[in-house]
Amino acid sequence: MEIIQAENTGMCTGVKQALEKVENLLAAGTENIYIYNELVHNDFVVNKLKSAGVKFVHSTDEVPPGSVLVFSAHGVPLEVEQETEKRGLKTVDCTCPLVKKIHRMARDYEDRNYHIILIGHRGHPELTGTLGQLQRPPFGVVENLREAEDLPPLEDHEKTGKMVYLSQTTLNADTVKKIGEVLKKKYDRIEDGGGICYATAKRQEAVKRLSAEVEVTLIAGSASSSNSNRLREIAAVSGSPEGAFLIGSAEDLERKEVAAALEKAAKVGFAAGASAPPELCREILEKLRSR
Repeated sequence: MEIIQAENTGMCTGVKQALEKVENLLAAGTENIYIYNELVHNDFVVNKLKSAGVKFVHSTDEVPPGSVLVFSAHGVPLEVEQETEKRGLKTVDCTCPLVKKIHRMARDYEDRNYHIILIGHRGHPELTGTLGQLQRPPFGVVENLREAEDLPPLEDHEKTGKMVYLSQTTLNADTVKKIGEVLKKKYDRIEDGGGICYATAKRQEAVKRLSAEVEVTLIAGSASSSNSNRLREIAAVSGSPEGAFLIGSAEDLERKEVAAALEKAAKVGFAAGASAPPELCREILEKLRSR
C-alpha cells in the first residue's frame, strides 16, 4: 500500500499561534486558565489542554474573579469582550488574525450602511462571533444554495443602500462561489467581501488533487471541525472511489468501514485539517504504515 500525503496540510498559522499562546501561559506557571469555547475544534488538542488543567467555558459567568480567560481562535462576540472588561478579567485573545479581519470588515460595512449577508453555519462559534460584531441583525444568514435562493428581494426603501456578502473562513470555497453567483443574480449591486482564508483554500485544492490519485482518502481531524469536514466532503466528490474518511485518532483506522476500505486500496491519500496537530498526524501515519 502506497501512502501519498497532501501538499498543503495540517495546522494553519492561526491555530498554531493560538495554541502557542496557551502553551506559553502554562509554561509560565499561570493558574486558573479558562478558554471561552474550544480553543480550536480538535479533540486531541482539547483533551491535552484539559489534562494540563485548562478549563473550558461557554459563559463569562463560569469564570472566577482573578482568572485568565482565553478567547478561542474562532473569535467571540463584542458582548463577551465587554463582559470580561466589566468583570475585570485578564484576557488573552487567540482569535485568528483572518477572523479578526472579517470582524473589522463587518463593522466597517455596517458603519457605511451596507446590507450584510453572512454565509456560514448557524451555531458555529466563528459565525456567532461575527454576528456579535454587528449592532443590528444582518440582512440574512445563509448556509446553502437553497437558503440563498429563498432570501427576500430588497424593499423599495432598502434599494438605496449597498449590499455585501461575507463568509465564514472555513467553508467549501466552491460552495461559497456558487452561493455568491446566486446572490449576484438576486441583487444587482451586491459586493463580494470575501472570507475564505488562504489556508482553507490551499488545503481544499491540495485534497482535490490528492483524492484524484488514490482509492481512499483519510483526513485527520475532529467531527466538530468545519474545515476538516469540508476536506472530507471534497475528497469524496473529487475521487477516492473506496471512500473518504474523517480520522479523529489512530484508533479510527480500525473502524469497520475504514479498515475494509484500506484492505482494498493500493494507494491511500492522507491530509489533515487546519486544526489537527502534528502529534495526531504522526500517530495516524505510524499506525497506517504498520499495516
